[in-house]
Amino acid sequence: MKHLKYILAAAFASLYVAASNAAIMPVKFEFSQDGFYSYNFDENGLLVQGELLEASISGFFTGKDLDGDGQLYARSRLASDPPLNYGPFGNELITAEVTFSGFGTSAGPQTIVYDKNGTDPFGNPSDMNSLFSAFMGIAYNLDGGPLGDTEDEGVSFSLFAPSTNFTLGSLFSPYWSEPNWLGAANTGVCDGTLFCGAVFEAFPADTPDGARAVAPFYLSTNALQIEQVAVPAPTLFGLLAGVFGGLVLLRQLRNY
Repeated sequence: MKHLKYILAAAFASLYVAASNAAIMPVKFEFSQDGFYSYNFDENGLLVQGELLEASISGFFTGKDLDGDGQLYARSRLASDPPLNYGPFGNELITAEVTFSGFGTSAGPQTIVYDKNGTDPFGNPSDMNSLFSAFMGIAYNLDGGPLGDTEDEGVSFSLFAPSTNFTLGSLFSPYWSEPNWLGAANTGVCDGTLFCGAVFEAFPADTPDGARAVAPFYLSTNALQIEQVAVPAPTLFGLLAGVFGGLVLLRQLRNY
């Protein structure tokens, strides 16, 4: 019985840790953006604005601020490690989805879906350690303000080519600043004057990174509309009930 007490104590400790982790509540945000103009380059390499489209993006993302720094942050292992070294690794994004409407036909999917708890085509977890999440990323300060209005914020929702891609803000803009991507037409801080959001197609090509963006692409200076929505959290109550039950059981065992 003495050994049983130790086993139950260890199990209770593990349950307590799990409950503490669950207490970091997930947050969910819905977003949308419009005001996209088509852009192309002329024969001199100058950016030429086309027509305003009746096009928009919309979607949502959920995540947990695991380190408690007030920012929801995710960046892939591939983008964080050498030789890319774009920034520190992060894995706080749980799910994300963005749908493209009104941008015309595309060889890539019209909805991008990310699921941290899913499985990639290699049978591995499809989180930020997966190769297929290489250019996914998000950084959002959980202060209730806009997304992309500061230099430490941004979004990159991207899949392997052929793909339709969405990027916003400045933090992840180095991903797409190469000449075979957006180059000088890349996004910056969402201040109402700079290009804030970009939608572009990527197709396989004989280039060092294996893909290229094709024109026309679509840029908007409009701010991203974002709103927090409620997330049900039944698992937390279940874990707390388990902790309470463990306490009662340990109390009863003291009488043996």
